[in-house]
Amino acid sequence: MRRGLWPTARIALAVGIATLLATAASAAYSAQPKPGALYKGSEPHCTTTPPGATCTFVFRVSTNGRSMKFAGTQNVVGTWACKGGGGEAILGPFEKPLQGQPVPLLTIGANGTFTGTQSFGSGQAKGSVVATGRFSGTGTTATITFTLDPGAHSCMNGPVSLTAA
Repeated sequence: MRRGLWPTARIALAVGIATLLATAASAAYSAQPKPGALYKGSEPHCTTTPPGATCTFVFRVSTNGRSMKFAGTQNVVGTWACKGGGGEAILGPFEKPLQGQPVPLLTIGANGTFTGTQSFGSGQAKGSVVATGRFSGTGTTATITFTLDPGAHSCMNGPVSLTAA
């Protein structure tokens, strides 16, 4: 009876090793950003902007390829799609004249995904913005989505397609 268990155990071990190798290979071949590259993309729901604002997101990847930060000098105008409503989205450097929500610093994972969270305000005006996304293809493109105050009544903006300039 014991002899019959050995082939089964060997098969289970082989399947386990194959799964680990496939996972490692998948991670090794995940789309990675171009270190130091500038990525740009237009907010899909932006048509016209007031002075001091734009429709274009600009992000710069760090030289080591592990982080990405908002590199725009103007706020980006778009829309929030919220549960139970929606409204204008203003994302950017959080400066006047159009004081909007800040864009968080993004941490890039080994699998080509990125995420970041930034809190802002105080009291009733307190909130947070969460940005999530992923690089695709050869790493020259990515998508990013912003969530305002994640939770039951959260709002979303995007996805925005980004391309290395």
